[in-house]
Formats: sequence, C-alpha cells, structure tokens
Amino acid sequence: MTLPMFNDIFGFSNDGLRYIPADFDEHAVWADLNTCTKPFTPRISKATQLKKPALRYLHRIP
Repeated sequence: MTLPMFNDIFGFSNDGLRYIPADFDEHAVWADLNTCTKPFTPRISKATQLKKPALRYLHRIP
C-alpha cells in the first residue's frame, strides 16, 4: 500500500506537506516507545526494541 492510498482510506491529506514542530525531540519519543536506554540512531535503532508488541506488528506492515 502506498502512502497516498493509505491517506485516501483514512481521509488524510495527500498534498505532500508535512509539519514537524520546532520543539519535536525524536530522542524523547524513542525513549517513550522502547526498552533501550541508548539515544535514537536511525542506522541501529530497531523495532525489536519497541515496548509494545502491537507497535512491532505495525512497524512490519509494508
């Protein structure tokens, strides 16, 4: 499923614009979601570190 298809199904915008808040801290979000105490690193941070199994399944959806 492509992102535009997903957006159409759930009624999200497909205009391509994304807003990321200036105070967004990916390290804090990663700390809330996983069991690892190491900071977020895109190359080594894996879904197996996610606390909740449901999030692991969601992450695996292609």
